[in-house]
Amino acid sequence: MKKAHTTKNTEPGFSLAEIMIALGMLAGLTLVVFALFLQLVRGAEKQENLAAGAVLAQEVLTERLQTIFDNAEPGLSKEDFFSQDSPPLAPLEGTVALGTTTFTYRINHKTLSDSSGTPIGGDPVNNNRLKRVDITVWWWNDDPNESRFGQGFLRTEASRFINEKTDFNV
Repeated sequence: MKKAHTTKNTEPGFSLAEIMIALGMLAGLTLVVFALFLQLVRGAEKQENLAAGAVLAQEVLTERLQTIFDNAEPGLSKEDFFSQDSPPLAPLEGTVALGTTTFTYRINHKTLSDSSGTPIGGDPVNNNRLKRVDITVWWWNDDPNESRFGQGFLRTEASRFINEKTDFNV
């Protein structure tokens, strides 16, 4: 009986299948690292804009309220502001550009009332009505209620309680 001759590969190296598997694993790992890096960049950008939006909200709110208290707001006197709510009075709106980001804001206000519906502090003796003022600041698009894929809602909100005797010159 003749013995079958088998050849044994004794040369060092990798087979084509091993190389393909290694390249596939390397490509997959590269994609994972790239995706994580992209997520970190997006998150950092969002946090930077959230911080800027929060600071901007307070600054714009103070500035616009100061112009109302000085009766310098076009079409809106201090008396109108404290006697009406928005809506029906239109909210105060505008845009501010910081760096490459344009922030849009909307300010709404509402007179606070007690359980009987009387404005708090609104009696003729005190004439010191209390108002809640809310500001919403958003960026990326024209709708603050629309989210951006991968980043969620790109908006920030702030509120302040003021009365007619508030002094913004302090």
